[in-house]
Amino acid sequence: MRGGFGLCWEDWTVWRYMQGTLDFACGIYAVINGLALTHNLRLGAARGLLSMALWEFSRHDRAWKAFLQNETDHYWVVRYMLSAHCRAWPFKYDTYQPFSSSLAPGQEALDLENVPMYSGECRLPPAAEHAAISRDIWGIFRDCLSENTEASYRHICLFRFHRYLPDVESPVISHWTCGCRFSNNALYLHDASSEKKALFEINLETLHAADNDRPLFYIPPESIIILSKAR
Repeated sequence: MRGGFGLCWEDWTVWRYMQGTLDFACGIYAVINGLALTHNLRLGAARGLLSMALWEFSRHDRAWKAFLQNETDHYWVVRYMLSAHCRAWPFKYDTYQPFSSSLAPGQEALDLENVPMYSGECRLPPAAEHAAISRDIWGIFRDCLSENTEASYRHICLFRFHRYLPDVESPVISHWTCGCRFSNNALYLHDASSEKKALFEINLETLHAADNDRPLFYIPPESIIILSKAR
């Protein structure tokens, strides 16, 4: 099923909810698509999570403006979704953040009046350092997601990535997504994008620097959080 509901079927078993092309809600959709894999999140519940998030953001002028105008890196958006919905049943997750604690949901609801709009995310490192970071990241993806199959998902991985053009200092795309499977040395994404050239598969070579200069694709390690469906 495809069309105006913002979702599609994949193999008639898994829902993937689609982000609009004019908004900056990828952080919300990354969490919702993760829940679609691990908790079989259906349309009504997914709409409820989206509307609750937007309603809560709209009650806080500073956060709402930053969210609408993309004047933020959206770490707080992902943390809000995890804190508000994934600390208890029915969508409870166990969380593991291997490189940071910037996304770990706290015991109390996130204070949207005072939450930082920017996380202090590390900038793109030099090529040699980036290669070492990429190998560490790749090991995390492999270890955490290899047991998933197209019919069974207990673990998912949320993270942010940046895509660059040669000789352009700032990324042309910064996007939150959901990693779902690791197979044949490739990471597969359950991504909210409906663009024809959207990224749905990442290879380690994708993370390597071009011509030993600078990478065209970067995953900030502090953005990675592994979510495991609580038993």
